[in-house]
Amino acid sequence: MEAKLGRLMQDFHCKDPRDIQSGILAKRVYELKENQEGGNFMSREMDEIYNAGAKYGEERGRAQGLAEGLSKGAMEKAKETAIALADRGMSVSDIADIVKVNVKLVQEWLSGNRSLAK
Repeated sequence: MEAKLGRLMQDFHCKDPRDIQSGILAKRVYELKENQEGGNFMSREMDEIYNAGAKYGEERGRAQGLAEGLSKGAMEKAKETAIALADRGMSVSDIADIVKVNVKLVQEWLSGNRSLAK
């Protein structure tokens, strides 16, 4: 069994179909590599694989961008709320509890540093 597996693994590494020991595999590799129709088939398959990967990447990018946008929006809303509560005289620690961020971040927001913490 190991000898058959070893030969098959060796066949998979062959670039020239004439060097492949398995007749079925040699024939198929020849069809795909050595004639125009096989080359066209391989090109179409590679295009499909590429396009599927590109589509997957775009979908992941959109999902990640949406998640980041929602997170940033929530943080901006928390900042606005913190500033409004401070304007009404609420303590920094109470504001931090209400908007669910740490005290240091609320202090940064209220000190005039309007940049969002990453």
